[in-house]
Amino acid sequence: MITPQLIATIKEQFQINWSGLHGISHWARVYDIGMKLSQQTGANQNVVQLFSLFHDSRRFNEHLDPQHGPRGAELASQLRKAHLPLLPDKEFDLLHMACCLHTQAATQKYHGANLF
Repeated sequence: MITPQLIATIKEQFQINWSGLHGISHWARVYDIGMKLSQQTGANQNVVQLFSLFHDSRRFNEHLDPQHGPRGAELASQLRKAHLPLLPDKEFDLLHMACCLHTQAATQKYHGANLF
């Protein structure tokens, strides 16, 4: 699912420090932890992998940015045809929802619940 081309495309539009708090190193940690959790929980690994890239991809700053999750979901929508053509609709819908809900404090108790 994740290709060098997809990462390069996301990097081109990334507006904060690539090596900063919410940059590529953070995404790698989210990937690693998410994959370990998916092995224990049965969460969809394609969704977990893509979430690690898109969840903070549209941050405007390193601090309070409450709409960055929905913007990351929108970026996934924009890049889907070119970079994720084989991703099933159900998995894309889960990715989109996870990114949108990522910044919604009221739904944090449900994080991961719908990734199965």
